[in-house]
Amino acid sequence: MKLSRTVNLSLAFVCLVNLALVANWIAGQNVGEASGYDDERVYFEWPSLSPIEGTVMTTFVKTNERFPAGLQNIIFQRLDCKKCVYSAITDRDGRYSVRLAKGKYRVIVRFNSGPRFSESYDGLAPHQERLIESKISPLSTSFNIELISQVHPEKIELEMRP
Repeated sequence: MKLSRTVNLSLAFVCLVNLALVANWIAGQNVGEASGYDDERVYFEWPSLSPIEGTVMTTFVKTNERFPAGLQNIIFQRLDCKKCVYSAITDRDGRYSVRLAKGKYRVIVRFNSGPRFSESYDGLAPHQERLIESKISPLSTSFNIELISQVHPEKIELEMRP
């Protein structure tokens, strides 16, 4: 009977130690805790992001036909911060919207020109404004984008279908 009691106490002790270790690990994972000051600041500064919206049109260079640039990725890179990048994807009608922090942004659109990822060309039309300034405003700024493509948009759409 004494041996059994000693074994039971030892098992209880081991279980308590394991429970304490697991509780300490969970506490280190910040489970169920608020994210902290940085997340709260970003959340409450959301209204300071300015809405930018517009329509993206693609001109096929061989025929001068214009089409809405459906499902096109548009990149906005802040000039004073190379890693500060925002992205917007157009809907099928070429419309997009994005919210940008205050600052000047470079607009980037690339089209693939070959089978390798590194083979691409600038998709913005030569006359297209390449910079946009975002100011703190609840009102939306309209910024339409003109693209040029060497591949007919209908061919691109057919290639994307399964």
